[in-house]
Amino acid sequence: MNERILFVDDNPNLLAAIKRQLHGQFEVDTCTDAYSALEKIKKGKDYAVVVADMQMPKMNGIQFLERVRLVSPYIVRIMLTGNIDQETAVSAINQAQVYRYINKPCPTDVMALYLVDAIKHFQTHSKPALRPLKKRKEVNLESIRIGDTLCSNLVTSENLLIVSAGTEITRTLQRRLCDLKEAYVFKSPIVIER
Repeated sequence: MNERILFVDDNPNLLAAIKRQLHGQFEVDTCTDAYSALEKIKKGKDYAVVVADMQMPKMNGIQFLERVRLVSPYIVRIMLTGNIDQETAVSAINQAQVYRYINKPCPTDVMALYLVDAIKHFQTHSKPALRPLKKRKEVNLESIRIGDTLCSNLVTSENLLIVSAGTEITRTLQRRLCDLKEAYVFKSPIVIER
């Protein structure tokens, strides 16, 4: 399998063990914090699967996987946690739309089976959806920076009152932001409707 997997956990020893145990079976990248993992994804690293720990400083696993879903909805998301509670599982499923919820500790052979399953899901559901996007012409990075600046300017504290006044305006802004994020991640042309 040549699909890349990203593990995110604040425990570097656990990440080193995972990388060592899965070496030869999978192409594994690791990050010790959610923000650097998001940067890797935003910069265009192609990951089929992201596995994230629930308990991380600054941004928990649900928040991180929810952002991954917004930035790159085609990545298969897995939650790895030592806490077994229903509220966390429901939040992971409803907010981050995780594919699988795995309890720690997880034996290597079981983790490998889960990863094979997630990669197959990516290859049958997500990868076909990506093909037309990858064939599109690459977007000029300056256009993306301008679009990001415009979106940032739209969501100032004064404009938040205007946005919250009408649900239609909010939906339109959310669609535009998603379009810009997808264009940034997939390097597809930005089409602006007037």
